[in-house]
Amino acid sequence: MLMWYPRACLVVIALHFPLFLCTYASVSVDVAQQPLPIHSGLPYAKARVMLLMAGWTYPSKEGVDECLGGLMDRRCYLFPEIGSCSTTGLGLCRFNWLSPTGKRFAVITQGGNPGGDPGFVSDWFEAD
Repeated sequence: MLMWYPRACLVVIALHFPLFLCTYASVSVDVAQQPLPIHSGLPYAKARVMLLMAGWTYPSKEGVDECLGGLMDRRCYLFPEIGSCSTTGLGLCRFNWLSPTGKRFAVITQGGNPGGDPGFVSDWFEAD
């Protein structure tokens, strides 16, 4: 992936409006070597957007059992990457993801509820 970063900028005040003139340097970034762009304590809904923007996807549900949270668990319908959820205790859920290179990862959340709140990221790991 080719990313552009400002190398040098010059601010010119013209007609009372700042004008930014920048030169840019391109930097090649190996997406496969980047860590998950999330951290513990981050609301899962925000972590999900960050993963999608970084090129992560979720596996197809074809041939996979229904969400183990049950038919009344709205998280099963709102988050197609969901694997399973506990309906008691800490409200743990597992969300399945594919890295840009195809490696499988699981993101674990806690504090969610069947009403649709996925909770906060508590852990993640490379899955088999």
